[in-house]
Amino acid sequence: MAKCYARGERVTAGGYTTDVRYQVTVHFPGQTYYFVWAWGGNVNVGADPAPGLEVCPS
Repeated sequence: MAKCYARGERVTAGGYTTDVRYQVTVHFPGQTYYFVWAWGGNVNVGADPAPGLEVCPS
C-alpha cells in the first residue's frame, strides 16, 4: 500500500506516462524494506496521484 506520493521525472513505459512516485513498503519472505520509491506506472491505484493520498513530507 502506498503511504504518500511525490512528483519526479516524467517517464513513459508500457504505454503509461506519469511523474508520480509512491512511497511504499515492500515485503519479501524474511525481509521488509521501508521507504521504497515505486514509479506510479508500477502501482495500480487507478489514477496518479491516488485519490486521498497526501504528498510525502520533504
